[in-house]
Amino acid sequence: VVNYGNVSNVIAPINNTGIITKIGNTYGTSSSFYGTLDDIGIWNRALTQQEITALYTGNGVGLKESSNSSSINIQPNPAQTQLHVSNATKGSKLIVLDAQGRQVYEILLNESEFTIPLENWASGIYTLCQPQTGLNYRFVKE
Repeated sequence: VVNYGNVSNVIAPINNTGIITKIGNTYGTSSSFYGTLDDIGIWNRALTQQEITALYTGNGVGLKESSNSSSINIQPNPAQTQLHVSNATKGSKLIVLDAQGRQVYEILLNESEFTIPLENWASGIYTLCQPQTGLNYRFVKE
């Protein structure tokens, strides 16, 4: 919860009551938030600590910038039918989370280079997580 004067960031369920939900507006007034809202997400369930951490440590859409040579490469981004992953560590595990934080793919790597088939995936933003390093890579499936 973030407080600024009498304005608070409140985490609460959204009920289907016919009431209009507004983001960036003070409840019960016509006062608007003056500033920038970034990385807004709405889920239909509570996120796990792992999912929150993955979102928090993620970067904007695209590759997470890193000067570390152990950083993996993904391409193309955005992708349509497949995502090519290279420079991954053999024996490590990679998982992919959808925009709601649900795990949609997991692989234990036998090779440092492989392809993830995306033909049957819904369009949207996904996060490729490398749990052993804590690095996350966002990509778009068109």
